Amino acid sequence: TYLGQDLDCNHKLCVIKQFKIKSDPDLRNKFERESRLLYGLSWHSQIPSLVAYFEDEYGYFLVYEFVEGIALAEMLSEQKPSESWGEIKVIYLITSILNVLDFVHRNNIIHRDIKPSNLIRKFDGQIVLINFGSIKQIDNTNKLTFFGTQGYMAPEQGGGMPRPSSDIYATAKVGIQALTGLPPTQLMADYETGQLLWRDRVTVSEKFADILDKMAHVDFKARYQSVKEVLQDLNAEFA
Repeated sequence: TYLGQDLDCNHKLCVIKQFKIKSDPDLRNKFERESRLLYGLSWHSQIPSLVAYFEDEYGYFLVYEFVEGIALAEMLSEQKPSESWGEIKVIYLITSILNVLDFVHRNNIIHRDIKPSNLIRKFDGQIVLINFGSIKQIDNTNKLTFFGTQGYMAPEQGGGMPRPSSDIYATAKVGIQALTGLPPTQLMADYETGQLLWRDRVTVSEKFADILDKMAHVDFKARYQSVKEVLQDLNAEFA
């Protein structure tokens, strides 16, 4: 990944991603397919614009709008458990992520890698979702696809069958990390249910904790099935 300048647009900064492997005959088709999907998403204000995509003898390239801000991973890594985020701040964070996920899901796409390093807070406070290299089109097939990050990845995604609620699960994990000051891999889980144990570490309303636990339920059938459902509950309780 490189930082570049768009010479046709007043030297505006951009991000250039290079994929060097060209020996895989399926890679070109996959690259073109994902590029088309990204073009359909990139007009949303919380998603970096895809400026161009092309190939040459050095590989395949994606060119994105450069987003100025601070990675959420950096903000959370500097945070001690005693300095965890308050409920109102986390509700804003979760709502911001859900708003862009609603748009992504309505375009029949699952992000599959919601985590702090893929979220940037711009200097105006807006949350931007980046890194769409792991996206999957929703096709309701039984074909197994393995991708995700330990700690944020839902159980069914770890089994190769992600769905929109898998992104909701990961979003809840980000919120719980902000509240507790600890990444999900450092939190204990209930031995019987598999549910994350975190409430005793924070001061948070029962209503918001219930929403987060439902978002992060280990059984996708008991989880929120759509972003709209989560936003409705958040708006009903905290708007």
